[in-house]
Amino acid sequence: MSAALPIAAPGIQPSSGVLMPVTSLPSDFGIGDLGPAAYDFADALAENDQQVWQVLPVNPTDAGTGNCPYSAMSAFAGETSLISPELLVKDGYLSPKVLKKMPAFAQGTIDYDLVAKSRVRLFDRLLKETKGLKGDPRFEDFCQGNQVWLEDYARFAVFRRHFKNRAWQEWPKGLVRRDSSVIEKWSRKLSKEIARERMLQFVFSDQWARLREHCAGNRVRLFGDVPLYVQGNSADAWASRSLFHMSDEGWVYTVSGTPPDAFSKTGQRWGHPTYRWDQHEKDRFSWWLNRLGRNRELFDHVRLDHFQGLVRFWDVPGSDATAENGKWVDAPADRFLKSAFATFPDLSLIAEDLGNEMQSLAPIMERFGIPGMRVLQYGFGGGADNPHALENLSAKAVVYTGTHDNVPTRAWFGSIDRETRVSFDQHYDSRTTEQNVARRMVEMGLNSPAFMAIAPVQDVLNLGAEAAINHPSTVHGNWRWRMTPNQLDALLEHPWLRQATRDSGRSG
Repeated sequence: MSAALPIAAPGIQPSSGVLMPVTSLPSDFGIGDLGPAAYDFADALAENDQQVWQVLPVNPTDAGTGNCPYSAMSAFAGETSLISPELLVKDGYLSPKVLKKMPAFAQGTIDYDLVAKSRVRLFDRLLKETKGLKGDPRFEDFCQGNQVWLEDYARFAVFRRHFKNRAWQEWPKGLVRRDSSVIEKWSRKLSKEIARERMLQFVFSDQWARLREHCAGNRVRLFGDVPLYVQGNSADAWASRSLFHMSDEGWVYTVSGTPPDAFSKTGQRWGHPTYRWDQHEKDRFSWWLNRLGRNRELFDHVRLDHFQGLVRFWDVPGSDATAENGKWVDAPADRFLKSAFATFPDLSLIAEDLGNEMQSLAPIMERFGIPGMRVLQYGFGGGADNPHALENLSAKAVVYTGTHDNVPTRAWFGSIDRETRVSFDQHYDSRTTEQNVARRMVEMGLNSPAFMAIAPVQDVLNLGAEAAINHPSTVHGNWRWRMTPNQLDALLEHPWLRQATRDSGRSG
């Protein structure tokens, strides 16, 4: 059994692309969205002979977790701030006058609070003008086709807002325990707001489908990102708590994390509720299969973040403040993946296999034909067996200059120690500088054996530390960087990328 990408088969055309979060696109409305700039970015990729656009997770984020896309409030729903106001006007849902009443936003960064406030007013207007799309057959089909998650999410989002963003464990007891009569009573009381959430999920999905169609017309494939876990304060945990290590009242027994290592004596306590894999297996992995099916509607390729957790996971007592008292627990990766590929034979799954457990994941990835990740910034030093070193790369990998968790390559090069610099010079020469290192690293990835080469847009544009999108182990101040309109224009002025891609044989 193999994934949709037969990575070891002869004749498979190597490809390349750019990592660019949708939120980081330029726009006049405070955050990147699915409007004109997204179409322009897809066009710029095609102009540069790139075939892949990788994005970060697009599920609803939460200000309480610093708007981190890896700690979403739903594994199925879309982030509605990505809905394009301009397309709402173009589609006839709103008058152009509405856009003129939106606040002025700064370019180059995201003010999440201001974006959220502006979207409340915009979407309230949308509900009023469209009457919630009642009677629209496309909307009705969407609701019917997504009933497995849509109603629970719409109710969760509205109840949460009504109770002033308190965790669902602190709602009225009848809602916490999911008493059907209590849920129906509150649903009738808040029916207008729930209708609004259903409508917004339809609009998000409709705008996304049209963008994906445009990308396909440009021979650009969308590469999505699926976090392994969801947060405890999520629609999934509220609606399906039996699938998590949680009590009936929603209190978490065990949470996710990583064990102590050289970087942290107490390990890392991530805090997501861990899965009750016995329950998932008893239910024939239906929640996970529905989740994969939803992501296949959005993406051509799917990266599963923290793939390690499918094989075995670090289980931390929920009452502990650190992760040092956790223990390793096996997960049914083999049985789950058999079910996944039997259900979706063309599933293109890519594993985030970074970290100390990389070697232990190799057998199951090999068995299912799942490629992993290699990061060139990690490839200098560490001995001859460093899996990220250029000479150790194979076709069974997606190679990156860096990821969303790395600083841009230009900034990385300016901070490396002498040993790493000596190792780097062995691959190139001492003429490499902070000004040209990003381009050289992108070319290194393009010319590697990896079947897919991805560069963050920051490296394509030769940006520095100011363009970092995330600083791991910090909660606030991340996920705010945005490309400026001039930087988007500059993507069309990079003939070196197009030429380097053609020279590497990745143009198709």
